[in-house]
Amino acid sequence: QQLVLPVGCLPFGAALLGGGAVVLPLCQIRSLAAMSTLAVAASVTVLLALSLAIADLEAMESSAEEQDSAMEKVAAASGGIMYAFAGHSVMLEVMAEMVDPTQFARSIGVTYGGLAALYVAVGGGVVLVCGDGTPELLLEVVDGKTARWLCSFLLFLHVLVVFMVNAQVVIRTWVSWLAPHTLDVPGRGPRLVWLAVSSGVVAFSCAVSAAVPFFGLLTTLVGALFSTPLCVVVPAVIWAGVREGSWCLR
Repeated sequence: QQLVLPVGCLPFGAALLGGGAVVLPLCQIRSLAAMSTLAVAASVTVLLALSLAIADLEAMESSAEEQDSAMEKVAAASGGIMYAFAGHSVMLEVMAEMVDPTQFARSIGVTYGGLAALYVAVGGGVVLVCGDGTPELLLEVVDGKTARWLCSFLLFLHVLVVFMVNAQVVIRTWVSWLAPHTLDVPGRGPRLVWLAVSSGVVAFSCAVSAAVPFFGLLTTLVGALFSTPLCVVVPAVIWAGVREGSWCLR
């Protein structure tokens, strides 16, 4: 709501139900492989938003003021980098669904190499132009209501796809526990099982966000505590165990 619509434009309950109604149909995609086109589209939306922001960089050069200490900026930047590489959390699922899992290391090297180069180029360019006035959020440099709305909408689409990817992994896990015989099986019955589980996941998410008055702070705390271990440490430990032969993944 805050990304695309003016703050307070919709009541919280209406925004919550609207978000659930948008997300639930998209959660009916039953495999990550079927999301490949959406993943490419999500990458394009980010590149378009970055292009709009970079085009207006000079307008921010003298308008921003330094508010945080150097240590606070380093900590915030480190957390942002960790969040940017949060895709580690679904690496095992991606590997399991690949047609040729032997190409996993190569695909990750190319993808993350490109992502790292993009971050260095954009981050370095922004600091070079803005100096001490570097904004905390790159969207702050976008001048004009229409351009800022467009950037926000593009990022909204990106976040929507990211949610779909993570939700797909969660839903698939629950289905594998409750009705494993329906996984990757066509037909109405397996799809109804997936619909029931995905509806429960979306309803639970909406209920938690509605019941917790400090939901934003809660998600920030959970992300700060568990994002790095789940996204970076745990997959590396599992990979090392499998490589040494001490563990076996089924």
